[in-house]
Amino acid sequence: MNKRSALIDEQLGKRLTKMEELNRKIPVQGERQIIPLEGRSIPVVFYRASSANRPICFTFHGGGFLFGGCAFDDAMNHSISTHMNVNVVSVGYRKTSECAFPCALNDAYEVIQFFIRNQDISFNREKIVTYGSSAGANIAAAVSILAVRRGDFRVAMQILNYPYVDVATSPRDKGHAPDRIEMIELFNDLYAPESERRDPLVSPLYAEKKEYDSNMAAVMILAENDELRVEGELYVEKLSGYGLDVSTMVAAGQMHAFLEYSFREVEKDPACPEAIKEAARDGSLHRVRDEVMDFIFSEWEKRNI
Repeated sequence: MNKRSALIDEQLGKRLTKMEELNRKIPVQGERQIIPLEGRSIPVVFYRASSANRPICFTFHGGGFLFGGCAFDDAMNHSISTHMNVNVVSVGYRKTSECAFPCALNDAYEVIQFFIRNQDISFNREKIVTYGSSAGANIAAAVSILAVRRGDFRVAMQILNYPYVDVATSPRDKGHAPDRIEMIELFNDLYAPESERRDPLVSPLYAEKKEYDSNMAAVMILAENDELRVEGELYVEKLSGYGLDVSTMVAAGQMHAFLEYSFREVEKDPACPEAIKEAARDGSLHRVRDEVMDFIFSEWEKRNI
């Protein structure tokens, strides 16, 4: 048994298999496509804008680099596409159950390149947005750094929901609840060895000024009751210090992952935390969701992306 297999026990393995099967089967409002890349194929869900030459937004789901899928955020991605009349591509990057860093990042980057090179797809190639939640926000941020390093394309704006941008710091030092520490440590161990975790492509919080496009805008959504709020605030401070145009909103009373769950039927979701279900029952979850989406849309329009 290799190290990766040893970290994923039988129960977790069954959970991951079930999630992958569901991700392939659930109905979506976008177009399911398979993107051919070198040595592999990556699933995406593509939501087309209603008019030509509109911006394109590449979205990356959360789940600690281990869970989730490109179809689970269908309602959120559809909302972004229809409200802003933009193209949205939800990217099904490889999870750490299959391979570690830089697999997910390479998938994200090369899917963007595929769309840029495909002249049959109409969108504004000067207006590329990366959007991610939690671990997906890590990928969205790392893509922009890699784009600066390689010079293949530029990211006009990144939108990060409660970003997980510091894989190097132990979850014990971030204040995670005791019953969550073991899982967060598993996320980290599967994603990258300790020797690589301060690489800005693994932990964007450690990137230097030269690794950012000074013209890139950033929108940051943080949650008031989230262990990752502190590192999100540190990331905002760093990007602002580098001269980037950064706007931030803190979602009052909400916890980690509230935004994705706000677009789902939380009472039917056994994985949904009880605190989010309570927020849905008292109406605060959807009220704050609407405030957050209005904020994102207004910041997008303000910058003429």
